[in-house]
Amino acid sequence: MRVFKIMSVLMTIPIMVISGCGGGGSGGGNGGTSDTTAPAVTAFSMPSSAASLTVSVLSFTATDNVGVVGYMITESATPPVASASGWSSTAPPSFTFTTAGSKTAYAWAKDASGNISNSLIASVTITQQSTLTTSISGIPANAYSIKVVLDFTKASGYDFAGYIDSNGPVKSSYITALTSSGIADAHYDSANKTLTLGVVSSNAINDGNIMSVQFQAVPGFDATQITSTVTEIKNGSGVSLPITGATTVSETVQ
Repeated sequence: MRVFKIMSVLMTIPIMVISGCGGGGSGGGNGGTSDTTAPAVTAFSMPSSAASLTVSVLSFTATDNVGVVGYMITESATPPVASASGWSSTAPPSFTFTTAGSKTAYAWAKDASGNISNSLIASVTITQQSTLTTSISGIPANAYSIKVVLDFTKASGYDFAGYIDSNGPVKSSYITALTSSGIADAHYDSANKTLTLGVVSSNAINDGNIMSVQFQAVPGFDATQITSTVTEIKNGSGVSLPITGATTVSETVQ
């Protein structure tokens, strides 16, 4: 009987890895090369004047060699960092300033690699629009018409230009009678700095807010410096009624 021995031969085959040879490299396109080209803001504009801290954006466009991924508007000339809050994926339709006055807005763009563009600027003068509301208490139940005089002698930082004609009534779109059905009128006496408001109602005028009027106010305007006085209350027959109660004036700034 023959006995055969089986021998296993373990062979080690060396493998040579060759790198860096021509032709294999990065291929076409960017191929892993980092993007160092910053976007460019190509257009940015806003209205030259506004009556509110929130100002519309008329145009805001940007381009990039790869793609724009963020848009931002600031009040600072210092470029924002890519990780800052406030970036939006699309151009914002408006921007809200912190204060009124002569302002400059800066438009920025960024790409996916965090490159930040140079800015384009837009200048706007903001004069805030306010609404004064006169509230009267203690009005007789049969009141039909009422007049209130607001004295601005001690007040400053307001402008009725464009809202009230000193020789005539307030433009109808800028004064509101807060009654169910009333006709409101107003005259501003620039020499004496008084605003006379009047309401004639087809229904009885009740206690509460009688009318409001819009005007331009600058920062620092203090409505508490306005003195309000009811000068006339009449019934439907034109007979004067006793003037009692109190008047107050409040301001709402846009």
